[in-house]
Amino acid sequence: MVGESYSNADVYQKRETGETILELDGFSGPGFYNVSLSVNKGQIIGLTGLQGSGSRELMQCIFGSTHATEGTIKLHGKDVKIHSIHKAMKSKVAMLASSRKENSVIPNMNLLENMYLSEHTLSAGRLPIHKKKEKKKFEKYRALLNIKAQSPESSMNIFRHSTVVGIIAIGMGLICLTGEIDLSVGSMLAFDAGFSVIIFNMTDSIVLTLLFALVFGAACGAVNGALVGFVKMPTFIVTLATMLIYRSFAQYSCQHMDKELLGDGSSVYRMANNAASYQPMYQFGNGKIATIPS
Repeated sequence: MVGESYSNADVYQKRETGETILELDGFSGPGFYNVSLSVNKGQIIGLTGLQGSGSRELMQCIFGSTHATEGTIKLHGKDVKIHSIHKAMKSKVAMLASSRKENSVIPNMNLLENMYLSEHTLSAGRLPIHKKKEKKKFEKYRALLNIKAQSPESSMNIFRHSTVVGIIAIGMGLICLTGEIDLSVGSMLAFDAGFSVIIFNMTDSIVLTLLFALVFGAACGAVNGALVGFVKMPTFIVTLATMLIYRSFAQYSCQHMDKELLGDGSSVYRMANNAASYQPMYQFGNGKIATIPS
């Protein structure tokens, strides 16, 4: 997950921990059963397991999104009953959702509005929202948490991360209007993007990388089009097959190609950040061309 250069490094330093912050005893709920653990100040506890193992459900229950059926929960040594997210926040419990787009933000609201929407659940008695005060709070937390945003009213970061999905959704919408379907778009995106990264690491050229991405993507799409349009095969069968083929090629290449081409010895496709064209490409991907918002 963090790359070989970090996973193989000896960076752990043992340190003393403080008082017990959280205690679970026989804690059970939807998707998990009989969990007992304690977390001290300064500790980071990792929960591992496959999807559906219950770790996600446990976090949601601690945060009040679902209700526990058995067991107790203590915060700072005191028994608490968390039956709602509001109660959890009042008890100084916070949660970073695994899917931030679905569970953490309202996309059509800007950063400032998203921030004080959640903050005011803790101060519901003070109904008026003073924008100047909220901006000061935002600037404080932006500096504290190193939030990368041009302004509190900026919603570009939210929309920018949705751009790729949005473009794919437009194409899928047009396909659905014709009564057809394409199951291969996700795998095609990963296949095209992965090999585009390899081309960038080989050539250190933004132009060649973009041209390759366009041509390679069009070629993959042409395979689907030829099989459906000329061979007259059903779109479901064709795109199901190419979905598996494109995904397999992407995974095989990632595991067997020269690690230098995959980006600094990493086990995933990664652009080489020491290349001369990396920063211009990074700025372009984040909505800027020569520091001008695009």
